Amino acid sequence: MEPMAIPVFRGNRVAATVQIQVKLETNDEDKADRIKKMMPIIIDAFVRDLHSFMPRLLRAEERIDVLIIKQRLQLISNRVAGKGTISNVLVQSILDQRR
Repeated sequence: MEPMAIPVFRGNRVAATVQIQVKLETNDEDKADRIKKMMPIIIDAFVRDLHSFMPRLLRAEERIDVLIIKQRLQLISNRVAGKGTISNVLVQSILDQRR
């Protein structure tokens, strides 16, 4: 997947931009084809969820917890693509650019 850039708003201004690099894994070629076809829907679901979740996470935590993001993206992928279609969501990198 291409890196996702999530703007984090505080009031009416962007307080930070979080860039997340994710890799999706599956154990079946047919599932891989299905994932490729669904990729725009999966990316949209990820960005929509993280856009609302990231500000709450950064208020509660000083830094971004990769495990929490991984678990959240796995739940979203199960909901969007069907449980078991995406066997693992790997968060390869997170870049937190606070302003």
